[in-house]
Amino acid sequence: MDHRGCQSEPLNGPAANAGRIASYLASHNKSHLAHGDDLAVVERFAQSRGFWARSARFARRFRSRVLGSPRARAFVYGAMSLSLLGLAVLNAAPLANAGQWLLVQADRALSGAGVAITRVTVNGEERIPQSHVLDVLAADDARSLLFFDVEKARTRLLSLPQIKDVSVRKAFPNTLIFEYTERRAYALWQRDGRFAVIDAMGRVIDKNAAPFAEALADAPVFVGKGANEGAYDLNAALDAFPVVQPKIGAAVRVSRRRWTLHTRDAVRIELPEGDPMPALETLTSLQSRYDILSRAVTVIDLRLPDRVTLKLSEDALESSPLNMEANT
Repeated sequence: MDHRGCQSEPLNGPAANAGRIASYLASHNKSHLAHGDDLAVVERFAQSRGFWARSARFARRFRSRVLGSPRARAFVYGAMSLSLLGLAVLNAAPLANAGQWLLVQADRALSGAGVAITRVTVNGEERIPQSHVLDVLAADDARSLLFFDVEKARTRLLSLPQIKDVSVRKAFPNTLIFEYTERRAYALWQRDGRFAVIDAMGRVIDKNAAPFAEALADAPVFVGKGANEGAYDLNAALDAFPVVQPKIGAAVRVSRRRWTLHTRDAVRIELPEGDPMPALETLTSLQSRYDILSRAVTVIDLRLPDRVTLKLSEDALESSPLNMEANT
């Protein structure tokens, strides 16, 4: 009822709010604010209150209905995280901490929404234990497949000396697939009394040579500082001389400048600095004509291009005709 005793229509919306505020102000001797142009201010205030109330109701409904399921939370957190990640690319530094927190929350939400990493497949040769690969992968904190960093995992795996190349793939919803190729064991390298296995480029791929000893029994052992770096070139040169190559048991690097070869019958062969091919040609000629490596010779010095110097064994010197003639 109004002040005239007539039934009035109920007020709804901003007008109702304005009316209630005007009545409140009037009851507190502030009715001057509810007249004239000031009424517009009251209406705008009422509208703003209505906006925030509706926003609060929307947020409550959104949280209860949309974020009620794990998949929905995963989607929302993921979208927010990707947005912050984009801002981070644009150097939005103040959002770094918030972005990190959201990434962690999104990863957890996704892991609970059916995309957690629950299976890892490793395809490669058996010489590298799968536990070595899994230990490297365990360094990643991601729980969900979506947030797992493939490139970082590949970089960590390539840090293993035995691995030559590796590919990392995601198979949704929950599987990681790793496929790798190993570096091939090429030769044994001895330095400071310790053996290691090297590949063709001279890189150490295993410091435990025992499992490779049988497989590399026919290859020369490379000895000394820098021997690993020149092993491939020397082996390639020896392969060109099949008469000599099978008889070589070790190659010692001398001052990183030249090689000294040791046959399996304990004959020492001194090669010159630089290209060893001419000296190996001379050695091949001596072996083909005189079977020099089976004679009573302990040293064959090929360091000078115009001569060959031989050192006989003690037994050969004692039985030499020159020695017999001197004794008589």
